[in-house]
Amino acid sequence: MKLISLENLPTEQVSHNPAIHKKVMLRSHDLPHLTNFSQAYFAPGQVASAHAHHDMCEVFFVESGTGIIRIDGTAIPSHQAPALL
Repeated sequence: MKLISLENLPTEQVSHNPAIHKKVMLRSHDLPHLTNFSQAYFAPGQVASAHAHHDMCEVFFVESGTGIIRIDGTAIPSHQAPALL
């Protein structure tokens, strides 16, 4: 598991316009079996059942709100880990 916080990532210029800056969360080959990158919304109190994917990596990006993500039995409050890989 890799924990990433946007506030700790350095900014970089984009190649086509040095006035535009970005923060890179994933680079080529960071995820060996990436099959898609999606966005899901959870209503207050909504829960996803525990499950595992053996054929892909899963990325969680917490844009807003609070909650708990459990990975391999470890509870991680969403405010501590805006992005989990």
